Amino acid sequence: MGRDTRRSTGRQEGYERELRRRKILKQRKAKRRRRRILLFVVEAALLAVVLLGIYFVSAYEKLQKPEFTLKDVKKNDLDSEVEESMTGFTTYALFGVDARDNATLDKGTHGDVVMVASVNNATGEVRLASIYRDTYCQINEEGEYGKLTGAYFQGGALNAINMLNKNFDLDISAYATFNWAAVAIVINDLGGVDVDVPESMMVDQMLNGYTTLTAEATGINSRLTYEPGMQNLDGIQAVAYCRIRYIAGDDFGRTGRQREVVEKVLEKAKKADIGTLTKIVNDTFPNLATNMELKDIVKLLPKVGSYYVGDQSGFPSEQMRANATIDGGAMVVPVTLVETAEELHRFLYGNETYVPSATVQEISAVIRQKSGT
Repeated sequence: MGRDTRRSTGRQEGYERELRRRKILKQRKAKRRRRRILLFVVEAALLAVVLLGIYFVSAYEKLQKPEFTLKDVKKNDLDSEVEESMTGFTTYALFGVDARDNATLDKGTHGDVVMVASVNNATGEVRLASIYRDTYCQINEEGEYGKLTGAYFQGGALNAINMLNKNFDLDISAYATFNWAAVAIVINDLGGVDVDVPESMMVDQMLNGYTTLTAEATGINSRLTYEPGMQNLDGIQAVAYCRIRYIAGDDFGRTGRQREVVEKVLEKAKKADIGTLTKIVNDTFPNLATNMELKDIVKLLPKVGSYYVGDQSGFPSEQMRANATIDGGAMVVPVTLVETAEELHRFLYGNETYVPSATVQEISAVIRQKSGT
């Protein structure tokens, strides 16, 4: 091999070494850059988690907390089959009270809205059951009987939960109480709800009268409704729509409208962006009371998108109730409480073989004796 050939080969090898060196350097730089980007993303994610945690802690502090603990919540002695039928479900009590401000959510207020929500933890299906506020039942531990709404008035959320458990063999421990303002604020933040306003609400300006009274009580602005039919109602209009009972259907129709609005709010909340949901939390938490702990609320958040209202109904059902005047008061009497409890368990948990406890049977017998039904 000649000198020129060796020189040319050496230059070629040197050139190739330089190319390899530059390639290695470039790969190292790219690797360091990816590492820095990954580190930045991880740090940003951790910061977001920390900030989100701080936000939820601060927001949680705005909620009103009860003075009772889970140890104070009572339930009936249930047989194993009944307890097993409720396994896989989480049952909540929802109370809407007639408090005009957020300082009296758990003191001396009537539970105008009493709902039981069963959540199927596997499917996300939510079933909403309204228990009519005028339902005649046992309302305190002393054995007094009266309208269901009196249970909340006498002893707040704890007494109301215990009475739901006692009269219907339920296993409720968690609850949320809200006032008119809370409902109106959520609906306003979601951009209103679409409902079909009946002609009967327009007679004598009934809907507008309730709208005006509710706006004055809450201090939240609203507008008047000028015609019936499908339309978008703001928060105060929607609350007024839920409050009216002096039209066809009375309280039974009113509770149906309440469940309708709850379902529409849940559907809109599932589609809302994080900014809207954050605003709802900030705006409504001062008007809510609950015994749910922060960790339980945080666990629920990722699941909200999968929840849907599968069915809704009111109890006692039309076939299982009668009207009666007892001790001078107009009552909705379950005929009988045993059958109403059976109906409720079929609806909430799909239990076709539920047998009421001795406690429910005893209360049912007293109701029959006192009401004469």
